[in-house]
Amino acid sequence: MRKLRPSVVALLLAAVAVPGLVLASGLPVHSIWSTKGGAVVIQGTLFAPVLNSSAVSWQEGPGPAFANAKVTVNTTGTPMILELNLVSVNGTPTNDLVQGLWDVTFNGTLVCAACQGYAKGLSHPVGSNYNIDVSNSFYRLDGIITSRFDY
Repeated sequence: MRKLRPSVVALLLAAVAVPGLVLASGLPVHSIWSTKGGAVVIQGTLFAPVLNSSAVSWQEGPGPAFANAKVTVNTTGTPMILELNLVSVNGTPTNDLVQGLWDVTFNGTLVCAACQGYAKGLSHPVGSNYNIDVSNSFYRLDGIITSRFDY
């Protein structure tokens, strides 16, 4: 059996891999950030957030997605911290919606593992509302987009 030269192997790999990369790179990519919250629902109870830090970044189509939101609520004098993390994507992200499985922690304790949820309203301009909803609104953040980047 003949050994292939490294340059031939590289050329074959490029011929197979590069067209897929070129096609994938043509899909729009978006990212929104928020430091303002409208409201948060924790285990079915509505609160006004004291501090909201969240980011959602995704590529339309079969591309990757990242989402994390951390909200601190202080209505009783003791801060409560809710964190929502996208762990996998379901379906195909659009310019406005990312669906998937989310992990939810409350005061550092995992309370919902791989729960169905979504982030939507992501196509809106800065100053507009968006939300992250997990487990049929048992955990929900209604935030305000404070920054965005699209390309």
